[in-house]
Amino acid sequence: MMNNNNNNTNNNNKNNSTTTYPCRIVIQNIQGLNDVTKQQQLLDTMKIDHIDIMGLSETKLSQQRSKHIYTKNQHYDAYFNNDGDQHSTGVGIIVSKQYSKYIHRAIGYKGRVLYIDLFMKGRIKLRIVQVYLHANFNNNNKKEILDLHAYIENLILKSYKDNYRVIIMGDFNVDPKCYEQSLRTNGSFHWKFNIINKLYAQNMFDTVDLCQDITPQTPFDTYIPNQQNQTSSRIDQIWISEDLVTDTITSSNYVSDLYSSDHRAVYISFFTDNIFSRKGVATIPISKICTLILSQI
Repeated sequence: MMNNNNNNTNNNNKNNSTTTYPCRIVIQNIQGLNDVTKQQQLLDTMKIDHIDIMGLSETKLSQQRSKHIYTKNQHYDAYFNNDGDQHSTGVGIIVSKQYSKYIHRAIGYKGRVLYIDLFMKGRIKLRIVQVYLHANFNNNNKKEILDLHAYIENLILKSYKDNYRVIIMGDFNVDPKCYEQSLRTNGSFHWKFNIINKLYAQNMFDTVDLCQDITPQTPFDTYIPNQQNQTSSRIDQIWISEDLVTDTITSSNYVSDLYSSDHRAVYISFFTDNIFSRKGVATIPISKICTLILSQI
């Protein structure tokens, strides 16, 4: 079940404008959101760093508890999806009211996928999908994992058919680098990488790879384990459809000073004019053209 925690209180902060700052989206594996202090730290982080939309993985919230988070907040609306097992799943999206006014609907799936549809002027439609995929891969949960992969793929296909611009983001629990290494070495890949293969097949772009030079020396890993016998990896990602590439300013990793997690966040910044104010959509060759021309988080 998906819970939408919002109210009709208008944000009267006259300084809020969709054109004052770039539209900034951050994803974070939050390692649980039951703590009230942590809940407030997230909102403080969004305010301080001008984050407009924050996607959350591993909220560990029960269905009942998620109904009451941020319900009376004047500046943000929150959407959650839980499958009843608060110990291992849960996804959420927090949206500032200057952007939540565009939300037409929010739909969740099995506590692992949550998407919001935003309808803007000029017939611009944006679909933002937050995911939290399984961390363990075995024959017992293979069917469930592949079902999620198929659900996400079908969601992308339907989005394209309905003329949505698409963002798929969250904790995928697989590293694109390992998928590519397997293809180069073996000419095939483990079924757990099926989701990465589908994203590439649907012409989605990995934004950190698009905007940064990923090397062994600068891997941009997002999962930094506390155990020395485990290796770090880049399992948290933001993927965008091709029609969002020219609106992208930059994308990289991000660490908050206010809350703790063993995952680094990932952010992307967009120009707002072409998405939230109707203008012609430019069509230029796609390449790694992201330049740090505005302040990063």
